[in-house]
Amino acid sequence: MKNNPKMFTKHGFEGIWRPEARKLDVYEVDQSGAQHWLRSKEFTNGRVAEKYFMDRVKNRPVLQFADTGDDDHLSDG
Repeated sequence: MKNNPKMFTKHGFEGIWRPEARKLDVYEVDQSGAQHWLRSKEFTNGRVAEKYFMDRVKNRPVLQFADTGDDDHLSDG
């Protein structure tokens, strides 16, 4: 039986479980779809790795912009 990698996806992140190495590789995915490696973590099996990924990997933060109606942030002092 061949062990194939398994992919998990969650709002801007991807996790790839590699059963032969018993490691979960976590990547951040940018708007263009490019993966940027964040970390690898070792687990006993794929179910534990998937639970870790779903529970512990946070959503990518949403950018918040300053209120454009308030000119105080533009004043010199």
